[in-house]
Amino acid sequence: MNIDWSTLLLQTINALILIWLLARFLFRPVAKIIADRQKSAEQLLQDAKQQRQQAQAEHQKAVEHLEDLAKHRNEAMSLATSESEELKNTVLENAKKKAVQRRQEADHKLAIETANLQGKLGEWVNQQASVMVEKLMARLPNDARIGGFITELADSLAALPSSDREDLLNSDEMRVIKCARALTQQESLELQSALDKALGHSIKLKFEVTPELIAGFELDAEHFSISNNLKADLEHLTQSLKSDHDLAI
Repeated sequence: MNIDWSTLLLQTINALILIWLLARFLFRPVAKIIADRQKSAEQLLQDAKQQRQQAQAEHQKAVEHLEDLAKHRNEAMSLATSESEELKNTVLENAKKKAVQRRQEADHKLAIETANLQGKLGEWVNQQASVMVEKLMARLPNDARIGGFITELADSLAALPSSDREDLLNSDEMRVIKCARALTQQESLELQSALDKALGHSIKLKFEVTPELIAGFELDAEHFSISNNLKADLEHLTQSLKSDHDLAI
């Protein structure tokens, strides 16, 4: 097999440029944006915490007030019957239940607001990251959307369990491969050859242009799916950032 070193060198340079662009124009701004949003979230959580503390203080005042009433009542009615004692207990129990209910409502409201904020933050980060990556990709050679992902897709196929590979080989149906852009004839041949080599057998492929992937491929099978594209990478990054934010909270 002949290796085109010039093509390999150009692809390596493209990859290094892409990594540098992503590090400079994507991850740093996104990290700053996430930090600002986290600061806003922490302020919201602090406000909710203060509301909960206020509810607890009101509960304490209510309990103390009821205890004072009970004390004065016991002093004024030392010979009260068992019915009056039962009434006092009922009032206290109802007050405690009401205070617990208010505290639970505050906790529930806080949990809902936190979940909503985290969901909106994740969606916003994903949208902003996608827009920035698309703008960066537009400045790179068109080959960057496809070239470097062919080998990775073939490696992902080769790493599949034997049962999944057999399902691909034993089916006569055409396998749909979503592509970030339309493939050239040379790219189609390279992709077909790489996948056939990874599986050890030829499979029928159908290419479907899906610009939402930004760059790379996605292969859908009956029991599994392989996502080897920038869209999937961004979603994974967003989920990781969201998980880190949950732990921080």
